[in-house]
This record gives sequence, C-alpha cells and structure tokens, in this order.
Amino acid sequence: MNIYGLDLNLMKVFQALYDERNVTRAAERVGLAQPSLSNALARLRARFDDDLFIRTPGAMEPTSRARAMAGPITEALRLIEGAVSDPAPFDPASATGEVAISWPDNMMAGVGQALIREVRRDAPGLLLHFRVLKKDTLWADMDADEVHLAVGVFKEVPRRFHCAPLDEDEFVCLVPRTHPAAENLTLAAYLAADHVVTSFRAASRLSVIDKALAARGLSRRVVMTVSQFSPLPDMLEAGGAIATLPRSAARSLSGRGDLVVRALPLEVPSWTNSHILSARAAGRPEVLYIRDVMVRTCLG
Repeated sequence: MNIYGLDLNLMKVFQALYDERNVTRAAERVGLAQPSLSNALARLRARFDDDLFIRTPGAMEPTSRARAMAGPITEALRLIEGAVSDPAPFDPASATGEVAISWPDNMMAGVGQALIREVRRDAPGLLLHFRVLKKDTLWADMDADEVHLAVGVFKEVPRRFHCAPLDEDEFVCLVPRTHPAAENLTLAAYLAADHVVTSFRAASRLSVIDKALAARGLSRRVVMTVSQFSPLPDMLEAGGAIATLPRSAARSLSGRGDLVVRALPLEVPSWTNSHILSARAAGRPEVLYIRDVMVRTCLG
C-alpha cells in the first residue's frame, strides 16, 4: 500500500475507535462531530478494504485486521507526536550523555577547574572528554562527531561550523611573590629574570614575546621549558623564575602557589578566543549547556 496519500488524521480516528470502542466517545476524543467520525470510519474501511470495527450491542468490536494494525499504528503515532512536540526543557540534574571538548592547555589551566566544578555539581550525569586542541585534524574530528565543542584561536573556520567569540586574552607574567621583580616588574627587571617557557607543538604563541623583544634588540634568558601549564607554579617557586603566559591560565595558576600576576612590560597583541560547534552538536542540549557554562566561566 502506498502511504503517501494516507491521511494521518484517519490513523488518529482509528486509534480512538480502537481504544474507546464507541463512536461517540471516539468523536469527543479527536474533536470531531459524530457524523464526521462516521465518515472517517467509512474512509478507513474503503482504504483497507475491511470493516475494521463491527457494531455489536455492547461496543464497536475490532476485526482481526484492526487488531493486527492497532499496535504498530499506536507506536507510529507516538513516535510522530514525540518528533513534532516541543522538546522538554533541558534539566542539567537529569541530563546524560557525553561531550568532547577540544581546547588548548591554557584554557584547561584557566577555566577547566571552574567548569568541572559547576558541571559536577549541577549535571553529574554528563561525561566530559577533554582533548588537547589539534588544529590539523579538528574539522575532520568534528565532522565525525568525535569533538563536539572546540575552543581556541582560529584564522579561518569552514562555514559549516558555528563559530562565536568567547573572550579576549592577553599575555601577563606569573611571578613568585618572593621574586625581586614581584613588586615592580619593569622591562629591565623582566630581562634580568630567569624565564620558564611553556612550549608545545599545538601552540607557539609565546614566540610572539621573543619576536617583540628581538625587534628592540633585546632577548630574555630562558632556563626551563615545559609542555604544560599545570607544573608552572612549582617550577617557578622552586627555580626562582618567572613565566609569561595567557591571562586565562595565569589567574587560575596564581592560586596554586605563592604567586602574583603582573602586567607584561612589553607591548604585544592580544587575541580573541572563539568557540566552535558543528551543526550536529549545536542541536544537542547537553553540548549547548557545556558551551554556556564555559562562556559564563570565561566571562565571570
């Protein structure tokens, strides 16, 4: 049977008659006058070449054909109603699912703790996957639904992705409180200090510092490098050195030791962090919830 010419309202009439076994009650249930429902029943009978419902002294009894159809039709109507109904409001407390986030290490150091704390408190059923940002495979990973939310600095974003600014960031200095430059970090004090540099393949942004110094015929003394931000507090305090890093990371790391954040005594450009969603991920309420928490965390 070709279903494309089938009136969905007839299926609702069928379900009402099957459940009620009474024309009057079925008509009230679907909002039709009794003559209109009788006309719909006649159309159903013609469509399926079967009486479907037989009038008896006690009720409208379904035929064997109607009994065979009832279950699938009820389930189909349930699925259609669910598909076209307004979605229920997202409730973090009862939410389940997984969200994969790809971002640079400075974002994890800067807002990761606050984000995790809020999500674990308000949406304990969500499973979060944190991945280091890999720009060379990011678009393919997002197309494959292996990454749902990406954060970072992007020069060009394919039009199939949703991209919006997240926050502005800039370089600052993280200095042990006992360091001679802690109270007055001038350019001379900056150059006289030992430096720990965070260097990793996915981001070479710190080279901006050395280029700005070189343009003025200057250089800094690097004594250690590290591929992650998390060890910096211990390394700075133990080594008596300072570090130049994004403010997003410095404001969190400063609380993990006796460290202070100071302005960088050198003019270098700031930058905009953006967040990116695939079209598929943008339709998932749990992903949008994590995105919103991240925005509040970054801007708070």
